[in-house]
Amino acid sequence: MRAVIERFLRSLTGLDRAAAKGVFGNFMMQYQLNAHQTDFIDLIIDSLTENGTVEPESSYERSFIALDDTGISGIFDRDQAKVIADFVQSLNQATAA
Repeated sequence: MRAVIERFLRSLTGLDRAAAKGVFGNFMMQYQLNAHQTDFIDLIIDSLTENGTVEPESSYERSFIALDDTGISGIFDRDQAKVIADFVQSLNQATAA
């Protein structure tokens, strides 16, 4: 029951922006992202801070395809997209725990 309440509260308040940026910080420095890639990560961070969670498959929908019609796979290579999906899943699971 506690996890349900915590997930609900986080959906209302979102995730702290600094915490979300921290999760992606090393990734962004390691790969020296271009402008589109940085914008895409910022969209994920925006969604996390507004909604508390982001479903990885949403990276092929909504505002994410504004940067590239094919979503995350048009902006990042396969390995990078996997790392991003893993980060998002970890954040989502932390919410549920």
